[in-house]
Amino acid sequence: MKVVVSHPFGNPNVYNATLGFYERSLLAQFHTCLFAPLGTSYRSFAALRGASLKLHPCREVFRLALNALPIPALSGRRQGCVDWVARGLDLAVAKCIDHKSNAVYCYEDSAFETFRIAKSCGVRKFYELTSGYQDEARAVADEEVRREKGLRKCFISFPEPQEKVVRKRLEVLSADHIVCASTYCCSTLRKHVDVPGKVSVLPYGCNCSSIPRTWSASAFRGPLKLVFVGRLEPRKGLHYLFQALENLIPGCFMLTLAGRWVPGYREWLLGRYRIEFKELGQISRFQAMELMRQSDLLVFPSLFEGFGLVLLEAMGCGIPILASERTGAPDIIEDKREGFLVKAGCSEDIARVLWHVLDERRELAEMGIEAHRKAISLSWSEYRRRLSALVTSDVQCAQ
Repeated sequence: MKVVVSHPFGNPNVYNATLGFYERSLLAQFHTCLFAPLGTSYRSFAALRGASLKLHPCREVFRLALNALPIPALSGRRQGCVDWVARGLDLAVAKCIDHKSNAVYCYEDSAFETFRIAKSCGVRKFYELTSGYQDEARAVADEEVRREKGLRKCFISFPEPQEKVVRKRLEVLSADHIVCASTYCCSTLRKHVDVPGKVSVLPYGCNCSSIPRTWSASAFRGPLKLVFVGRLEPRKGLHYLFQALENLIPGCFMLTLAGRWVPGYREWLLGRYRIEFKELGQISRFQAMELMRQSDLLVFPSLFEGFGLVLLEAMGCGIPILASERTGAPDIIEDKREGFLVKAGCSEDIARVLWHVLDERRELAEMGIEAHRKAISLSWSEYRRRLSALVTSDVQCAQ
């Protein structure tokens, strides 16, 4: 059996999915835009360097070149540019599909043409939904804008072009098997689409090679060290976190934010809340791991998320997590010993948990140990094994 995998940009879950097929001799080809040595350190994965790779760099190189221009309106980070690159890869991969492959494994926004050709060749079509379904994303954004009109400009893909909306829906409808990153992700899909194909939930894994945090008596003195790592945008629910922190005693916590701000959101927050925080900007994965090992609790009150890899990364660093139910957290902290679940968009719920943590600081050490144990059990190697088994079983049953 042979599987073709495609993704325009690459990230840890994409590379590990591809590796899962490669290390079991199931990978026909991995299509992407850039990869080492053409790519940067973010576009490489040492374990895949012996695999059959097919690069399609032209559109992505042009997009990255736009980022160097001092004109924000022409930035390659615009969603339209990102979509243009994804569509280009989709067209290129579609030309490479033939009867020699048994399955294609694609991702949202870059599967439409590939699936069309795969169907004509009798190739099984797998589609990974890494984020919640688009209709639910719009519903969440609409609700937030109804509450706070000033947030409209901060939702970076609001609203999306109708052509893109239709295209993504057709991708979902044409897939033989959809793999969702979390139970929440799956629920958003089933809420809005009568899916004709199979749907499975397969949470991601993490790399637990990092040394976990050492909890000492000094950890329970001084301010509670809270950390958030990710894109700084309203979809992450940071305004509800800030609202909750206003209910705490000033000086009892220290908040650190690491990530790139969506234009306008920082100013909106500062205009609404008087919360002191430290901002580090976008940092490397190594720096993020070190930051989390020096923190007491990861806060991730997202309003709409596919999974949230940072949750497992924080647990791998030996610290507990506070996350909303609209993330992968319910799938990875089932016994609640590794972190806290809060209701999305509920500052009172966040505040309640933070007050509890402040009163019972020593619980964090035991929870951090349990979090690290859980992260070890949810390794990337286990994810690769489960994914390759899922795809192999599906293809065999369909033959």
